[in-house]
Amino acid sequence: MSAVSELKTLVKSLQRASTEEETIGILQTLKKEAKITEAVLRESKAGLAVGKLRTHASKNVADLAKEIVKMWKNEVEREKQSHGGKPAAAQSSTSATPAPPAKPPVRKLSMASTNRQSSTPQPATPTNSKADVRNAKSDGVKIGTADSTRDKCAELIYDALASDSGAPIEQILSRAKAIESTILADNVGVTSGYKAKIRSLYVNLKDKNNPSLRESIVTGDLSVAKFCKMTSQEMASEERKAGDNKIREENLFKTLGAEEVQAETDAFQCGRCKQVSVCVFQHLIVPYVTTAIIMDFLHNQLGVVQQQLSFVATEPIDWKLYVQAFSWTVCLFESYLLLRQYPLYSKTSPPHALALHFTPEVFSKSQAYGKDKAKFSLVSGLYKQTVDSLMLHYGAYPWAWDVAGKLIGQFGYSTQYEILRSIVFSCVVYFVSSIPSLPFSVYSTFVLEEKHGFNKTTPALFVTDLLKGWGIGLAIGAPFLAAFLYVFQWAGDRFVPWLMAFLISFQMIMVILYPTVIQPLFNKLSPLAEGELRSRIEALATKLKFPLKHLYEIDGSKRSSHSNAYFFGLPWSKHIVVFDTLIKQSKAEEVEAVLAHELGHWYYMHPTKMLLVSQLHIFTILGLFPAFMHAPLFLRSFGFSKAVAAKPPTILAFMLFQMILIPLEAFVGIGMNIVSRKFEYEADQFACELKDRLKVEDMSNMGERLGTALVTLHVKNLSTVWVDWMYSAYHHSHPTLTERLKALETYRHVTTKKEQ
Repeated sequence: MSAVSELKTLVKSLQRASTEEETIGILQTLKKEAKITEAVLRESKAGLAVGKLRTHASKNVADLAKEIVKMWKNEVEREKQSHGGKPAAAQSSTSATPAPPAKPPVRKLSMASTNRQSSTPQPATPTNSKADVRNAKSDGVKIGTADSTRDKCAELIYDALASDSGAPIEQILSRAKAIESTILADNVGVTSGYKAKIRSLYVNLKDKNNPSLRESIVTGDLSVAKFCKMTSQEMASEERKAGDNKIREENLFKTLGAEEVQAETDAFQCGRCKQVSVCVFQHLIVPYVTTAIIMDFLHNQLGVVQQQLSFVATEPIDWKLYVQAFSWTVCLFESYLLLRQYPLYSKTSPPHALALHFTPEVFSKSQAYGKDKAKFSLVSGLYKQTVDSLMLHYGAYPWAWDVAGKLIGQFGYSTQYEILRSIVFSCVVYFVSSIPSLPFSVYSTFVLEEKHGFNKTTPALFVTDLLKGWGIGLAIGAPFLAAFLYVFQWAGDRFVPWLMAFLISFQMIMVILYPTVIQPLFNKLSPLAEGELRSRIEALATKLKFPLKHLYEIDGSKRSSHSNAYFFGLPWSKHIVVFDTLIKQSKAEEVEAVLAHELGHWYYMHPTKMLLVSQLHIFTILGLFPAFMHAPLFLRSFGFSKAVAAKPPTILAFMLFQMILIPLEAFVGIGMNIVSRKFEYEADQFACELKDRLKVEDMSNMGERLGTALVTLHVKNLSTVWVDWMYSAYHHSHPTLTERLKALETYRHVTTKKEQ
């Protein structure tokens, strides 16, 4: 069966084969009956068809294909020898270097060459002295980029592509040069990232179990651009992928204790579905597979986003100028809002709706307090922006990174310890940026708050709080930052979902740690004393089925006379905290109304909804970050050296990336305020409707009590009652007092009409 037409027929049948048995049958026929020459292989493309089967999922098919390919190679070599060619290197077991050939070099046939060749003579490919191995040296290839490092890297890629290929030198060389040039462009020069990527590609190309990868690149079936973006997992052979999947599945079942025979007794009752049959597959394996699919989909979609942002790594944009311009724009806009609000502090009477609640003396104090706070905010805001701008302009951040490297070096750690260096860097930046603002903190506490009768903090307490804050920041911040950066290193380009999971887990942990460990360092939480207020709160919680575990009174008066109340905790265990100042300033029934409002937030799941909104916000930020994470030009624009920018440290890229988002975060803040205001109105309405919800008559005036409590809080805290609409939209997460009282009146009218 030597005719090319018959061989082509078998090749077509092989390509259409749908079962393992059919494929093996055709391969056996080819092995026994096909009479192979170089010309026959080139014309029939049988070599390419059989060669692709070497990575078949079936081991029997793959082994048989490898056997046939090896047999055909030997036959072609023997054919060349019979025509006066030099004995093929494949027949030699030694590594002696052959003498230069007297005749044109013999080209060793490969499955990669048959798809792109015609019957016309092709440029020769010398045969190396080692069995089935070609390289740049044996082929006499010279790259000629005028850069020895680039030449060496291109030669490595050539060596990998040519190792078992019979394609012409020019064809392989063009692919190797294209790959090297693409990696050079992606890394903006011969950087450590460039070298690391070349090494990664070389290792994967040299994998002897992955010949199809080399063939697809040489033949052009896989484009250079796509290949250079592939990860090691994506470049792996089908055999390796199948093996990895099998190992993961085996490990999963070993972990779960899976057996072929499952016991069906009450002792193995499923805790979720209460069925006695073991439901490992339904409750554990299915979610595992589903999660993997979702993760892959998410990674692919984020990849599309990164392609749109690829200009970050290639375009020389002056990002520092952008940050300076937009941070000053935001600062000046906030100053403009203050200037809009400032004239309202000159009004001599409160709004008509509040005229009965504010005496002239109290209103005058409120206006004076608001005016002084506005002046302070205007000056301190411009001062802070000036300090931040100077730090950015004069290279404080590159300096801090160098200082961090020197500091850890004093303890014997090299600059390769990126996480440790990042923690020290964060501490340096924090202290350098916070020290200039200390005078303003002192002024705010001991001058502004003292002048208007709110300050209860002593100098000793101020210093103690400052030192405690620094200590807690280091104790919690350092491990948090270490874990945060480790997720990046561990997860690689797929860090987004893992980092989100880490952040939400950290938030849940802090919900537990803050009231039990951190807050007691600053304030004393005591069980609320027995009495009318405690009885009212516990009765309200019981009627609403609120999972109240503890009811505390906090000594807020230790530092300030401002008052508040809040709840915290996990979904199944809640704690309510009431400021001692609120207890002193309001009646028990008014405090109950304030807590009814807070329980409205719980009833409508407002904290959970805000958490979801914040997670969406975080996801958006993390989804955009990878484009800036590996962009040397991005760090260079902020004054970092080439050595640092070549492999951007994650902490630097993330910090600078957050600066880029300054204008966007301003808009996000407005959106969050809108959502928060809506929730406040819903909680107020919930308090007004408690009588109908609980069918309790003594709660019919809850709306009136809440209104009285809100007025009392504003009077005692000297809160602003005249507010500019634009200033309020930007700064306030709660509606103004006038807006809330008007809404409460509307809710009461609606409730009254329903009763009638």
